Amino acid sequence: MSRTRPCTGHPGSGWHCFPAAPSLTQTFPCQQVAELILRGHATHRVAHRLEISPYTAQEHLRHIFAKVGVASRGELVAALILERSE
Repeated sequence: MSRTRPCTGHPGSGWHCFPAAPSLTQTFPCQQVAELILRGHATHRVAHRLEISPYTAQEHLRHIFAKVGVASRGELVAALILERSE
């Protein structure tokens, strides 16, 4: 798993962190998806809440995973929580 952005909170650790929220996705829909995932919503629920298709929600999620450099929802949530605590 590659991680693309160095973590400023842990210099020299070798780990990379979630970028600041505005640079996370660069699109408002992806920010909305990330927020709902953080709140524990499944993909179908995200799609329903945002009035988009489940496929579109999954594509936003896939884009977020690639941008952040994570491979699972759990890693994404951990990165979001870490970012917010810094």
